[in-house]
Amino acid sequence: MMNHQDTKTPRMTREDRFHAAEAASRIAEEKNSSSCLGALVVKRTLADVPVGSRVVVESVNGPMGARLGEMGLIAGAEVEIVQAIPLGGPLVLDRQGFVFALRRRDACEVRVRGGTP
Repeated sequence: MMNHQDTKTPRMTREDRFHAAEAASRIAEEKNSSSCLGALVVKRTLADVPVGSRVVVESVNGPMGARLGEMGLIAGAEVEIVQAIPLGGPLVLDRQGFVFALRRRDACEVRVRGGTP
């Protein structure tokens, strides 16, 4: 007859949890970056750009893509980050004189290049 203790799944040790977290972190890093000719190229989003920078939109993803396109955030558009509201608040953007706010979670869906102040 099988004992109840024999059927238990072994518990993860502290070291096992550390290695699992380390592996998950490495996988997340690989998803957010790509290698190009041996150099590490990080994919930037609008949420990563400092205030005062001008960037060019590369792509817009996510469910708000169509709405953001109506506001002028399309591939090739130049945008300036005017203000970042603290504590995770929205970003204030300027697109050819059209100033609007964008939630940070939506800004994470906008891939950009450049970023010169």
